[in-house]
Amino acid sequence: MEFPQNVREKLSRLLRKRKTERDARRQTKLEERKKRRELKALRESRKEELLNYARALARWLREFAVSEEGRKMFAVCGRPHVFCASFWMGLPSPDSAMTTLATLEILKDTKVFYCERYKGNLSRETFLGFAIDDGKMVHALFSKLHPEYLEQAAKAIESGEAWRYIENSLPR
Repeated sequence: MEFPQNVREKLSRLLRKRKTERDARRQTKLEERKKRRELKALRESRKEELLNYARALARWLREFAVSEEGRKMFAVCGRPHVFCASFWMGLPSPDSAMTTLATLEILKDTKVFYCERYKGNLSRETFLGFAIDDGKMVHALFSKLHPEYLEQAAKAIESGEAWRYIENSLPR
């Protein structure tokens, strides 16, 4: 059977387009795998340091969650932001500091969440565990947070800067 030239051209164009899209998806997956491998290698190379940061942060979150003042805070604002930084999709995002924000939030039932916001609206939320369960919380902080985010959050807790984020969580 002889296909008309215009049908063959259109079919050829569609097949090229499909192949281009497939190649783009494959390339994106390869890049994501590469980023995950690099992140895993970074975590492993700084494991002890990051675990110390995670322990300090988990200890602080537990103390905050069970304190009398912490309970008052939950009654007033419900979900204080303990830390905020410019991260998106789990990676540093300094170029978009005005539109994207990753927050570490704690609820009155001691649940801790890593949240990503776009223009102030919640875009993605990851449950990290319960602040009162130190062991699991340390592991979750270490394995689910970007090393830079974990380090920045722990340093904010240590320096007292976290109180500024908490204060900003309070209603005006």
